[in-house]
Amino acid sequence: MNYRADIDGLRAVAVIGVLMFHFSLGPFPGGFTGVDIFFVISGYLITKLIIEDVEQEKFSFRRFYVRRIRRLFPALLFTLLCSLVTAAFTFPPEEMSRFGMSLAASVFSVSNILFWSEHGYFDVSSHLKPLLHTWSLSVEEQFYLVWPFALVLLLRFGRKAAAVALLIVFVSSLGVNLALEPYQSTLFYLSPFRFFEFAIGASLVFVPPARSNGAMECALVAGLTMIAYAYRYFSEATLFPSYPALLPTVGAALVIWGGQARWSGRLLRNKAAVSVGLISYSLYLAHWPILVFWQYSGAMRLVWHDRAVLLALTFVIAACMYFFLEQPFRARRSGGYAVLPRSYILIAASTAATVSAVGLHVWASHGWFWRLGERGDFVKQFVVGDRSPEAEYGGNGCASPCSTSDDRREPDVIFIGDSHSRQYYFGAKEALAGLKVDFYEFSSCQFYSPEYTRDYTGFSYPSGVDRLASFWRYRDFALLRVDLRAR
Repeated sequence: MNYRADIDGLRAVAVIGVLMFHFSLGPFPGGFTGVDIFFVISGYLITKLIIEDVEQEKFSFRRFYVRRIRRLFPALLFTLLCSLVTAAFTFPPEEMSRFGMSLAASVFSVSNILFWSEHGYFDVSSHLKPLLHTWSLSVEEQFYLVWPFALVLLLRFGRKAAAVALLIVFVSSLGVNLALEPYQSTLFYLSPFRFFEFAIGASLVFVPPARSNGAMECALVAGLTMIAYAYRYFSEATLFPSYPALLPTVGAALVIWGGQARWSGRLLRNKAAVSVGLISYSLYLAHWPILVFWQYSGAMRLVWHDRAVLLALTFVIAACMYFFLEQPFRARRSGGYAVLPRSYILIAASTAATVSAVGLHVWASHGWFWRLGERGDFVKQFVVGDRSPEAEYGGNGCASPCSTSDDRREPDVIFIGDSHSRQYYFGAKEALAGLKVDFYEFSSCQFYSPEYTRDYTGFSYPSGVDRLASFWRYRDFALLRVDLRAR
């Protein structure tokens, strides 16, 4: 298949939309639709690749999946391992346990199902899930598992049979979106409800190419306009995916169809756009864990210079991942980390099994309490053991606000929660002996983030607290470890 620089340019448009949305850069609340553009691109490229190989009688499922593994797995594995190490030094046991399960699910491309199952009343904030963005990778991998087999079978009956099948997939997938509009989390996370987007891209293979440059110019400009409209005017309140997803996805299809336009095509084929497109996969992988861990460790709302630093860091890390992981592992000759396909599959499978086993162990062990040192066993008794803080230490413990120390120094730890949080007073006094622990209570209050605490409860951090070093959210309270700085 011939290389098309304009498709890398479209990848740049897609990933920039996602980055603008997550980093809150500019008035683009619909930047999340960049993920859907990626689905259209994948549908087109995978379908075109398979049809060309089948028609040339050189298609091999083994070669197809080895190429997919080479393309996707090294950068993903690096992201997972870096996230594991960072989480081990950052997350408390409860969040670490959730992370362990998401780690295993991401390896086996079922994280979209996991995050869908967690959605609901007891779900935690997305900013406590560093691997949340892997849901889209899981959707894409599930498409890779189904469509190649179906397409090869359909091509035995000719291209027309494959085209009809795509139409059926499109109508069925979009139809269930319309029928199940109230179940937004189901539509968002599960792959069958996204298949119509892949079908839009795949259908381009069966569309005759443009006969004139004018047609390509009109298609490309119209497609970019549709994408821009979605970026600017869609928001988290927009019904999605469902029929609104047709705007950016059909727009992406028009861009692909007209991407080789002589004049407007330069918007996508220029060196800057292509360069961003080439590292778009690593950009997508790196940006969300960086954002989550930064916000978690800082526990403050991002300001403009934070966003600038994070965005620059994301691009640097993504470029390194592209040149030192993506490219070498995709090489077939001695210039890179090339290995024989059979060896590569064995290495990839064993590595995936090891990483998933580590994730399951983190989950099964309730978040590696050993990381808390000598206090780990004490804390574990109350989180997963039989000891009740209320029974052990006598009811609500203290009147709010209160402190485990009478001296006037600034606190080392702050407990914030509803009335139940005060039952941890005597336990904290014993477990955190030597530290000054302050308790603050707000009736029936949930603490999804320190911003929520400040904006909706009127709580202001004690004087001298310039920055919160970490934010540990439990069932009844939020535990804030304080980094004190002189003002």
